[in-house]
Amino acid sequence: MPYKSDQEFMAHVGHLLAKPQVQRLKEISHHLHSNRLEHSINVSYTSYKIAKKLGWNRRSTARGALLHDLFYYDWRVTKFKKKSCLGSSSIGGSETLVS
Repeated sequence: MPYKSDQEFMAHVGHLLAKPQVQRLKEISHHLHSNRLEHSINVSYTSYKIAKKLGWNRRSTARGALLHDLFYYDWRVTKFKKKSCLGSSSIGGSETLVS
């Protein structure tokens, strides 16, 4: 995978990819051809390359894009009332994922 050999990209997101909370995304399918982790990595790397080309903040772009689908339920099946999602955390507790 080309993203693994991109040292700058990996410096921005490598520590996040190693987190168990992020690795759990492998367990959730995304469309028919991939899982949520593969999708998030693809979005992150593509966004990072665009930000790099345009002179935008590559670190924030790569990290935000990687974590954009960090939740552990199938949104096609699980439905919430609008009020039930407010203040909830997909990670749980006071655990810090990004620093």
